[in-house]
Amino acid sequence: MTGKPNVARLSRLFRHLFTWQSKVDNAFSETCFEKIEHAVAKTESIHGCEIAFVVEASLSPRQIWNRCTARDRALEMFGRFGVWDTELNNGVLLYVLFADRSVELVVDRAISKRVEQLVWDGIVKELTNQFASQEYGAASVKAVEQIGAILGVHFQAVDASKDVNEVPNRPRSI
Repeated sequence: MTGKPNVARLSRLFRHLFTWQSKVDNAFSETCFEKIEHAVAKTESIHGCEIAFVVEASLSPRQIWNRCTARDRALEMFGRFGVWDTELNNGVLLYVLFADRSVELVVDRAISKRVEQLVWDGIVKELTNQFASQEYGAASVKAVEQIGAILGVHFQAVDASKDVNEVPNRPRSI
C-alpha cells in the first residue's frame, strides 16, 4: 500500500466515529426491541431453532483500518453469544452493523444443510433495502418472521414442555 490513505476506508472510519449508540437507540427503541423479542419468541414456537438479533452501532478505528467487515463481526458475535453452541446446531444470528447499514445472517450447520444460502440472501437484501428507508423496527420484525416461517418448513416445533431457550430472545445492542 502506498503512503496515500484509502479514501473509502477514511470515509468509513469517519462514519463509524460519528455513529454513536444514541443513534442506534433512536432507530431501535425499547418498544422496537420488545416487538423483535416477541417476534423471535413467537416464531421459535413453530420450529426447533434458536434466533438471536444483535445490532452494533459502529466498529473501532482499529477494526476499520484492518478492514473488518460486517460479516467478520457477525461471525464473531455468532461465537461470542453462543449462537453456534446450541445442542442441535440450529442457531441463527441476524446481525446489524448500524454505521454501515449492513445486515448479515449467519446460520448454524444443521440449518445450512437444509436451507440454501440464496434464501437467506433474499431476506438480507430486503431488510437492507428497508433500512435505507429507515424502517428499522417493522423491517426487523418482518425479517424475523420470514426467518421463522422458513425454519418452520424445515424444522419441527419442539414440545413446549421440553423446549429449552438456549439463546435469549431479547435483541442485544452492543
